[in-house]
Amino acid sequence: MASLNMKVDLSKQCIPDSSHGVKRNRSDSEKQLLCNDFQIKFDSDTFALDEYDVFTKGILHFIEKSTCSEVFNLFFKGRREDKEKYECFQHALLDVFDIDCCDIDDIDNEDIQKLNQKIEDCHWIDRYISRTDCNRQPIRRLCDRELCSSLKMFMWQLLHMHRKQKGNGPKKLSKGMYQGLFVSFARIFGLNIVSGSNVEKYSMTIKENDFIATPDAVICHPSALDSDKIFAVITVKQDQEEENDPVESSSKKQKTSPEDHIDSCLKGQHCGQLVCTLPFSVFGNCGMYGFVVQETNVTLTCFRPDDGYYEDLCNGCLRQNKAVVTFSKQYNILKKNDRRQLVDMLLDFEKLLKFLSVKI
Repeated sequence: MASLNMKVDLSKQCIPDSSHGVKRNRSDSEKQLLCNDFQIKFDSDTFALDEYDVFTKGILHFIEKSTCSEVFNLFFKGRREDKEKYECFQHALLDVFDIDCCDIDDIDNEDIQKLNQKIEDCHWIDRYISRTDCNRQPIRRLCDRELCSSLKMFMWQLLHMHRKQKGNGPKKLSKGMYQGLFVSFARIFGLNIVSGSNVEKYSMTIKENDFIATPDAVICHPSALDSDKIFAVITVKQDQEEENDPVESSSKKQKTSPEDHIDSCLKGQHCGQLVCTLPFSVFGNCGMYGFVVQETNVTLTCFRPDDGYYEDLCNGCLRQNKAVVTFSKQYNILKKNDRRQLVDMLLDFEKLLKFLSVKI
């Protein structure tokens, strides 16, 4: 490890990208920190998995074996109310919010105005309930309390970004706007998210060296009282002008393998945030989930350290144990097929968090 009595911001680390043979401007000791000293590896054989496969890998690693079967039983959706809830959210996010494109710039002005009006007046709720064979009062409460206002917030954020993009002259949408878009999308599913300036710095000390990281957002345990209980760390791609690494930018053009939908610096930022928040994980030191947000594209991650990984780090026993990070393929929240899978995944996250609130 580097010299003693130093402070390193792990949110600004890059994972060296040896596949391209790129020599970076950063010192060797800094760029190797996460891979060599912290022994963070990538699950390269399973890059670009479906989100459910990554979700399952996490459960099998984070949850005690005696409880795993109980957790998996949550997601069979056999109960009528579960089926109705999932169908209702799918309808709201696919049929009502019916955008299907790759980029905000692809959305027509007239179409987004019509969509905003449809979501604003909430008449879709009555039409949906009238034509479905469902328990009407529970679905009405679900739509009114959980879906209607949160779907409006998501729509308002998208509308704001669309105006900026389509205004007088092309304007670059900022990291903060895309972060707000994803956070408002995730909150539709009842997830408790701390975002932006509300997120604190998390720190750890290893061999007299201080390490800090500030996630862009965190998904928290719904009933944590004494301290943070983090379920997932959210890392958002920086604005282009903030990425002061011309060598990194040039390497992006050479990408060929599936995992390269996330560049080396963004991987480094995400991994650094996962390491520093590990002692606050809802799963203890067993790991946690994460999201990497690149504009409207979302990648689910799973951080799985070996037993004793964090304790060994804190005791200065480096390179004893490893941590493995698995990445899903990308999902674009503006594309219907991708959104379909994100809806089920985020509802499953909410269900798992409710289960943990009883167990923890």
